[in-house]
Amino acid sequence: MVHIRSSLHTTGIRLQRCLRALGKPRAGVPSWAAALPRAAVMVLVTAAALVLAACSVPGSVDQPEPAEPPDTAAGAGGGELEVQEPVVRIGIITAGDGEEARRGVALALRRRDDRVAGIPVEVVTVAAPSNLTSLAQAVEDLISAQQVHGLIIDLDAQGAAVATSVADAAATPSLLVGDPAGMPPPYGLSPAPPPDDQGRALARHARQAGAGQAAVIYDVTSLSLRTLARAFTQAFIDMGGSVPSVDAVPGSGEDAFDALAGLLASAAERQPDVVLLALPAEAAARAVVAAAEAGLQVPILGGAGWTGEALAPAAQAAGMEVAYVDIFHPDRQAGETAAFVTAYRETYEDEPTARAALAYDAAEMLAGAIEAAAAAGRFDAQDAAATRRAVADALQDLREFRGATGSYTASPESGARRSVLVVRLVPGAGQAELRLAGEIIP
Repeated sequence: MVHIRSSLHTTGIRLQRCLRALGKPRAGVPSWAAALPRAAVMVLVTAAALVLAACSVPGSVDQPEPAEPPDTAAGAGGGELEVQEPVVRIGIITAGDGEEARRGVALALRRRDDRVAGIPVEVVTVAAPSNLTSLAQAVEDLISAQQVHGLIIDLDAQGAAVATSVADAAATPSLLVGDPAGMPPPYGLSPAPPPDDQGRALARHARQAGAGQAAVIYDVTSLSLRTLARAFTQAFIDMGGSVPSVDAVPGSGEDAFDALAGLLASAAERQPDVVLLALPAEAAARAVVAAAEAGLQVPILGGAGWTGEALAPAAQAAGMEVAYVDIFHPDRQAGETAAFVTAYRETYEDEPTARAALAYDAAEMLAGAIEAAAAAGRFDAQDAAATRRAVADALQDLREFRGATGSYTASPESGARRSVLVVRLVPGAGQAELRLAGEIIP
């Protein structure tokens, strides 16, 4: 029993006090008991305590009893371990102040009254060190010292790769919020769809818009961009289109841009209906202007990482439509998106960002996995490592999740996948207008 040692000790103290107050053995206790060793006396008086309900002596003053100890449980070595109250811990590791990620997580938890599976939630936020070795140690500390049950990672691609590798080694679920070019984590949500899904979605968008012939130019130095270009080409052909030219640009820099200008001029001679530029975000705006200068007046397609803020002036100046994969759009036709956008605007009096929306979905996804682990009896307040494994298993077992940023599905064969949002920048009277083109399930 939890309190047996404390109860026996307390009873012994009370009986010893009675004997001292009397100055002689109590009636009914043989005189030879006084000659016994102290340990034997304690055994006898403890047994007598089962009969004697109380002890009072005229003129004596009862001393206060020792306070009841906190709940304890026997440890492996015979000691006592404090029984911990259950608590859910979610860790956020972020560059800078992480304001957007923290806002998104806070909104998701507020919907649940800051409880998951009836258990209070604590959020531990850590600013990521710039040194990658220190970053790895910070993630390890979040897992082992802070005992978090899941991580939300808001870092650039390099930092995310380090953080997810440490989390993976500790069987800790990690969900990405930051750079869409980052490697997807082993469990759950990532900022952008995989490059091959992006390529297939862009091909479907182009075919649905009536494009019959496409030109493809890609950065050969990037694995993700090569994958996007290959997937687009195959899907476009499979859907009945033709792709007469697929050309590689040798990396970045002025030499690469000169090569791009020549390839765009060659593409213009073939008069395609659409051009895929599988290029990094930093090259997108300049490439759009170069396409117009080469004589192309057809829609330009791009992958995740392109942004309306950077591309709008170029699209407007070139008079060209640009379509690309986006991470989040507030006009997405889904109840989950509408609920998030409304709550964000009411709470923060500001427009929601993609990072905040991704963090909101990450917290929702983690909460759902924790609830599943608890329902299966696998949330153990005394064993955070076992609970993390249970949460990771629950995320892997997730078949569908509908969030503010999109719809997510998972299977043992293909892992986690998400729907693809395609947006369009359309030149207008004063500036290019950003519109949601559609949501595509690859």
